[in-house]
Amino acid sequence: MNRTLRFASILLIAGALATGGVLSANRASAQGSAPLVIVPRKADPNQLISFNFQQADIDDVLRFIADASGKIVFKDSSVATSVTIRNQSRIPVSEAIRLISVVLSLKGFAIVETDDALIVTTRENARANTPTKVTIGKDLTAIPRGKEVITHIFPLENVDAVRIREEFNPIFSPSGTQLIANSETNSLVVVGEADNIRRIGQLILQLDRNVADEIQVEVIRLKYADATEVSRYLSDLFRPETTDRPQGGGGGGGGFPGAPGGGGPGGGAVAQRGTLAALRGRVRFAADERSNSLLVYANPANQKQVRALIDQIDVNLQPRTEYRIIPLKYADAQALSDQLNQLADPSNTTGANRGGFFGGFFGGQQNSGQNANSDFQYKVVPDVRTN
Repeated sequence: MNRTLRFASILLIAGALATGGVLSANRASAQGSAPLVIVPRKADPNQLISFNFQQADIDDVLRFIADASGKIVFKDSSVATSVTIRNQSRIPVSEAIRLISVVLSLKGFAIVETDDALIVTTRENARANTPTKVTIGKDLTAIPRGKEVITHIFPLENVDAVRIREEFNPIFSPSGTQLIANSETNSLVVVGEADNIRRIGQLILQLDRNVADEIQVEVIRLKYADATEVSRYLSDLFRPETTDRPQGGGGGGGGFPGAPGGGGPGGGAVAQRGTLAALRGRVRFAADERSNSLLVYANPANQKQVRALIDQIDVNLQPRTEYRIIPLKYADAQALSDQLNQLADPSNTTGANRGGFFGGFFGGQQNSGQNANSDFQYKVVPDVRTN
């Protein structure tokens, strides 16, 4: 009795396909094609079969697969093509159906499989009129492989279904995949070939994640740089709406010494490009003035990159003092130190344009013991005992 009811429902489906595809049916009728119903003999669907089709008419192929599977085959009148499949080994019937389904999908057709029947129609009719297999969840193992047209429901937890549909439509709509967003349950309903739905499932597994679980807050104590300035600079640097403008401290002396584009030695801009390019996802900064610490809100991968960035920013920019001992062979240490210290004295202008040895050695036009870098200063102290 149940088999009779299922057969009656399949007949209704086949009638719906014939009605839904009037235009394609008219076109097929002009070519001499007609709807086809194949009632097979009893068969073992678990058996292994081999076959070799060379430009075989689709009707003959479907008769073979009907007898092998024991399922009734309904072929829409719009399906008219030939098939070439060379199979040298014995394979399960289900694998044979999948191979034929793949070949037909390349020609714009689809096979919809039910418990008792195989319905062969156009891809459009399969989506619109055929009750496809329905699967639910984000477990990819629940989604079959192949070109079978199915319906799958993805329940989403952390991303908006409407936004996902808008972003996926340009990618999957050309392949005939239909995406429907249900805002009330935040679910994405996808109707299309199983392989395409598996691809969508792989993308959803990457996107539908709770980012808050991955975010950490790390406190980085700064030794030299000002935490408030570092926080302001980095927050401005990583603000999404400012990504198109040039990176750096900006005009009017913006930024801080040692930062990318800032005022330290070399600016650091080139050295930081690799670090900045490696940052992905949300990064937020805050300053604790009392302890001069920087609070970094980011995922672990970004935390590592931010620490490397701050290590290059938080540097000591104070002048470095060095001591040199120069033993003299012929000149008097006391006399020579007096002359050198006079040249280093900014208030001394008598040796400004002095030539000779000292004038030439220190650049001639220099007014003191400072070189072109105004931060360079020296002081000479004689050791009379050792000269």
